[in-house]
Amino acid sequence: MSKNKINLPITYSRLANGLRIIISQDKSAPIATVAVFYKVGFRSENKGRTGFAHLFEHLMFQGTKNIPKDKFIRLIEETGGIVNGTTQPDFTNYFETLPAHSVDLALWIEFERMMNPQISNLELKNQRDVVKNEIKVNVLNRPYGGFPWIDMSEKAFKNWHNYHNGYGDMNDLNSASLSDVKDFYNDYYNPSNAAIVVIGDIDAEQTLKKVESLFSQIPKKNLPTQFDLNEPVQKKEQLHYKIDLLAPKPAVCIAYHMPKRMTDDFFALGLLDQMLIQGEDSFLRKILVRDKGLTDEIFGGISFEGNMFTSTDPMLWHFSLIYDEIASSKKIIKIIDDSFDKFINSNQIDKLLPIARTKLDASFYHLLQQGPYKGIGLAEMLASFSFYDNDPFLINSLQERFNSIDTEKIYDVFHQYIVSKSRNILFVKPGDTK
Repeated sequence: MSKNKINLPITYSRLANGLRIIISQDKSAPIATVAVFYKVGFRSENKGRTGFAHLFEHLMFQGTKNIPKDKFIRLIEETGGIVNGTTQPDFTNYFETLPAHSVDLALWIEFERMMNPQISNLELKNQRDVVKNEIKVNVLNRPYGGFPWIDMSEKAFKNWHNYHNGYGDMNDLNSASLSDVKDFYNDYYNPSNAAIVVIGDIDAEQTLKKVESLFSQIPKKNLPTQFDLNEPVQKKEQLHYKIDLLAPKPAVCIAYHMPKRMTDDFFALGLLDQMLIQGEDSFLRKILVRDKGLTDEIFGGISFEGNMFTSTDPMLWHFSLIYDEIASSKKIIKIIDDSFDKFINSNQIDKLLPIARTKLDASFYHLLQQGPYKGIGLAEMLASFSFYDNDPFLINSLQERFNSIDTEKIYDVFHQYIVSKSRNILFVKPGDTK
């Protein structure tokens, strides 16, 4: 069992308009994070409007009725704070990390963003160009752009909402209108579809009253229709290939479909993830990096964004590596399969289970203290548990859930989920323009 049990103080409330409020006091430093999450991400997009969730995130930094665009970020930076936002498969978030005595300013900014955004055709055009340039820089004009998070999702999933490119298609972005922007705001950017998280050196009771006083002014709206994200059961291994004209070496990503979120099987696979690919001492890394010298590093985890708790179903457990061309793709897969056989047939689970639990404990404490955005990792967890489980207090039970999983359960989960029929393999081959 964990000697240092996480037991965060959490205050959880909901306003009449549906807004979720989560507050956690942390006196370790005189700073605070205010983060607002909207339950809309890549998987909420409609066909013909790919990339819209990310585009809208950009538009929400363009000022409000009472905060001009040029002051929107400067107000936070003048306190010594930082401000940012992200778009993920299942939510979009906006956050400020700043001196604790400036929390009221961050609350007002997020109230304004939710209540009074000001978006013009000019801002839409400007931010559309910014997003298109991001796609060119981060995906189209760089080696392994979109690998594996875009590429593997497109291959492993069959439901359009799960597999489409969340960065967006250029034609879809070009066709986005101001009317589309207004409809998107009305559907998703309302308190019924949002959670606000405040973490740091604050008084929980006073902060709750401030949030209630401010955000209760926003009227309740109907929740948007939730898309069906269910996936058909995969019945045989799928092999996929991609030519990358910019890639200097071949690469491979292997992905398996995950068990249902928050089940015992889900936690067992989380432990397998730690044993097999996470950290310098992970089983596959020892073989592929140290012993065989086939690659410099293995990347992967559960879900392509955030962590295993900040997405909803369906998810993938995946890992990828870049390797030298002297190793054929068949050789790479055979070595991985042989490694899995060795792992499961040589009592490795008994040996590695205590280490995996310790690594998870360390990752939780890192999550609580990480910078420079101190608090945002924890905020994502609390918001996710409130969205998907209506219970942010679950964060205090995660260690117990992992500790309750025994060797037999992990063995069974390996044989049920880490199997070829559930596997997708994507090979990236360097292109030849000649």
